[in-house]
Amino acid sequence: MCRYLLNLNLSKNNIGGHIPSEIGSLQSLQYLDLSWNLLTGEVPKVLGGLRSLETLNISHNKLNGSIKSTFELMQSLISLDISYNQLEGPIPDTKAFREAPVAALKNNKWLCGNIIALDKCPGIQSDGRKQQQHRKLFILILFSLLGVLVLLYVSALIMYYLRRAWNMKAKPTIEDTNLFTNMEL
Repeated sequence: MCRYLLNLNLSKNNIGGHIPSEIGSLQSLQYLDLSWNLLTGEVPKVLGGLRSLETLNISHNKLNGSIKSTFELMQSLISLDISYNQLEGPIPDTKAFREAPVAALKNNKWLCGNIIALDKCPGIQSDGRKQQQHRKLFILILFSLLGVLVLLYVSALIMYYLRRAWNMKAKPTIEDTNLFTNMEL
């Protein structure tokens, strides 16, 4: 491969398989566009070694896995688009990600990070999506239990007032007592 290649645009070529690790040898590469292909697998860590890379577009593929470790080293990266893949987990805390438009990150499996468009990453487990599902399940169970407690409380109040009303009706009144006394005479 050519070591002095600056721009590489292979978009819309129906390229399948994994991103080749040989791309990592293109140390002078500044622009890489692999969008709109059929690429699968994880984003290779060799992309993190491209110290001159300023623009990266790997959108509209079927790439998966976490991206944090690959992109943390890419300090020269200014612009990126990783949308429409199956990427997940925390995004790197780099300028390219902090300043990325929402459209450049959308339609992935589950990305999180310290930017407005994404959920925060509280204590990421090995699978961030599972943690999000556990949080939703916990909230559902919590609200269900609260609903049952409120229903029991309201039922108990209704029973209390019905019993009280019944007891008030069942007590003999003064007229009833006089009626029984007059009958005995």
